[in-house]
Amino acid sequence: IRTRSAALSWLGHLEAPLRFFEEIAMNADEPMDIRKRAIAAMGNRKTSESHRLLLNLYPAVSSVELKKRVLSAISGKGFDEGAIRFLMSVARDEEAQPELRRQAVGRLGNSADRTVIRDLVGLFDGIEDRDLQSRFINLFANSEAPSARTKLYEIASSAQNPQIRLRAIRGFSKRSNDDTIGQIMDLYDRERSEEVRNDVIKILGESYSPVATRKLIAIAQSTNSEKLRKRATYWLGKSTDPLAVEYFESIFR
Repeated sequence: IRTRSAALSWLGHLEAPLRFFEEIAMNADEPMDIRKRAIAAMGNRKTSESHRLLLNLYPAVSSVELKKRVLSAISGKGFDEGAIRFLMSVARDEEAQPELRRQAVGRLGNSADRTVIRDLVGLFDGIEDRDLQSRFINLFANSEAPSARTKLYEIASSAQNPQIRLRAIRGFSKRSNDDTIGQIMDLYDRERSEEVRNDVIKILGESYSPVATRKLIAIAQSTNSEKLRKRATYWLGKSTDPLAVEYFESIFR
């Protein structure tokens, strides 16, 4: 297999006919690794013909692993609008295996097209698969699109699953500024899960923001949860903010 894999790579660099690679990819008697390499070689070509053949190959193969390789091949560096439309169709397909939808969403994350993000924002609410939800949240967290930020806040505020809310809060906190810190403080006040609140305190503490320091002091002074009080106090202890120092001094007065 190693010799044949090396030969495929060599033939790919020599630009052997695309049909040669297509035949290998379609041949169920070939080892899986060889078929994957043939698909990758087609994707490396980046021509309208290779694009067309990959689109035709996707429904023709039954293996999820091969379909994932097609999605990867069709969406490499410099992928075009046709690839985006195809990936969106997979992401929207409720009958597709969640693993394939996750792959499509992940590949779409390489696109800087804000229209793509807007369309994905619209898809999120119909998704129940937890891993797929997480893939969407990661994409939104890495996007500069305002619609992605708005959706992250919405998920953080209202998602039913606490871990999904927390993932959205973490994603939202990636772009830290006073406005973001203020919104994270609001999310803390809305949150009812002690575990999520515990992690939000960590996010506030790691921001080393004076605004966050005031919130941590308020939590330490007023929460009925010993766990949250200890957590807030811990992060205040790591702060060099004069307000934190003043808070600790006040304890001994």
